[in-house]
Amino acid sequence: MILAAAIEALAAGPLPVLPPVPAGAGDWFEDVTARAGIRFVHQFCHDGIRNILLSNGAGGAVFDYDGDGWMDIYLVNWGPLEGVTKKGFCGEREPNRLYRNRGDGTFEDVTERAGLAGAGFANAATTGDFDNDGHEDLYVVCFGANQLYRNRGDGTFEDVTARAGVADAKGTGISATFLDADRDGWLDLYVVNYLTFDPATISEQNPGAYPGPLAYPGEADVFFRNRGDGTFEEATRPAGLFAPGHRGMSVSAFDHDRDGDTDLYVSNDDTPNGLWLNDGRGRFTERGLELGVALNSIGEAPGSMNATLGDVNGDGWLDVFVTRFGYGSLYVRQPGGHYVDEMWRSGLGRLT
Repeated sequence: MILAAAIEALAAGPLPVLPPVPAGAGDWFEDVTARAGIRFVHQFCHDGIRNILLSNGAGGAVFDYDGDGWMDIYLVNWGPLEGVTKKGFCGEREPNRLYRNRGDGTFEDVTERAGLAGAGFANAATTGDFDNDGHEDLYVVCFGANQLYRNRGDGTFEDVTARAGVADAKGTGISATFLDADRDGWLDLYVVNYLTFDPATISEQNPGAYPGPLAYPGEADVFFRNRGDGTFEEATRPAGLFAPGHRGMSVSAFDHDRDGDTDLYVSNDDTPNGLWLNDGRGRFTERGLELGVALNSIGEAPGSMNATLGDVNGDGWLDVFVTRFGYGSLYVRQPGGHYVDEMWRSGLGRLT
């Protein structure tokens, strides 16, 4: 399969490229953070990167929490975590922050009013209307217990994690997405976990040196099926999604084969990435290797970080771009339904 894909890529010719930017066109982007009123500082909680959990950053979510037509910003923060962060370097946990878009290019901090300061060692967030009340809810992913916040529709949120049953308290959560896996009209939840961390591996003798991801067992991702009554059931195995040994980093939900259901692409650190195809009833089969999106162009599984989707060649099909340590992969969908890594032929390999 890998050889056939390589031959096909060579025969296909170069990918279309964008015309060069005219001289004097100026920068594409302008840093407006200060002017917009975003005053967020990520809390690092250590004096150096002494373990693998501290080598990852933290993210957030962009969503219209108050339904006024303007996208708001939620950013998450770290906090003290036993065996991971260094005592005395965190102090009081700095809150996560919700910035409400005023619609004039500026934002106001409404964290306290909204009830979204959060807790724990937060890594990421995702949004979706899990209870079908017309308001976007918020799920925060952490090392340790995750949090689900229900949007009341009046600008405030309530923590319904315990009632909903989606804490995944023993996991090392790093990403998540909502999707309607079984097409019953209720959003389900897929949580990406990283690895099983042992604090004993922290290096105090040689600061900055610590074992890589392959030194730790992978932490299986978790799938929660929405019961439609405000609660979820853990259904990873019944859905066919149980994959121990993988060290997940991100998840993207999309309809790979246009059969009307939602499939999943999961990027993994130093283990093959997964493309999980949905049978339409909420049961998945992993076909990443077969379809050419598990490994890079030379058949390796280097540390994949994040993945994003887009139609890079204008053929109407979504392609997959994966960032890694070093150069990433640009998986371009072929007419037969498989993918070819075009990272180098597109010119992105040299640029990155």
